[in-house]
Amino acid sequence: FHEDRGLEPDFRRIALAKARRSWTPPAGTVAGDDSSFSLYREGDLVTRVADPAADDGLAVRLAGRTTEWAVQWRPPQGAAAGRQVLRARIRVEKQGAAGAAFHAGIYDTERRKGLGEIRVAVSNAAAEYRLYDIAEYDFTPDAYAYVASDDNPSNVTAIVVDRFELAPAPAAAAPQPGVSRRGP
Repeated sequence: FHEDRGLEPDFRRIALAKARRSWTPPAGTVAGDDSSFSLYREGDLVTRVADPAADDGLAVRLAGRTTEWAVQWRPPQGAAAGRQVLRARIRVEKQGAAGAAFHAGIYDTERRKGLGEIRVAVSNAAAEYRLYDIAEYDFTPDAYAYVASDDNPSNVTAIVVDRFELAPAPAAAAPQPGVSRRGP
């Protein structure tokens, strides 16, 4: 309880806790859900929400009116080794089909460089949850994953992020149609 904010935030947290379901990530993956995300400007740009379509019943909803990396996930230390594929389970609330919807990537804070990024157009963004392959990279504990909308509020109401996951990279991955990729 915070005297200056009243009880409403506490009631909201209790309601979200009640909505959370037990969920087990796919075998061989390391997953991070909304409870492990860092949220920039929570309550303004991004909020935690109950979402029956999310694997665990909760997700984060990022406004379509920004380009901030407002949703971030740092995989736990020692979570993986070697070449990994970073994915994010995302859906897009859209009201049009023009322009860019969102971008997502992995950034290495030690080397101060991106290790890979995707950019998804509104026309290729899924209204239902879809697992997007973001980047294949050599795991480093100095990197974090992010999702940002592309400041297109006339076409994108929100980006809803359910989870990130890391999985060992396959020998060769086929590119996803409609997704542009940058990175090493």
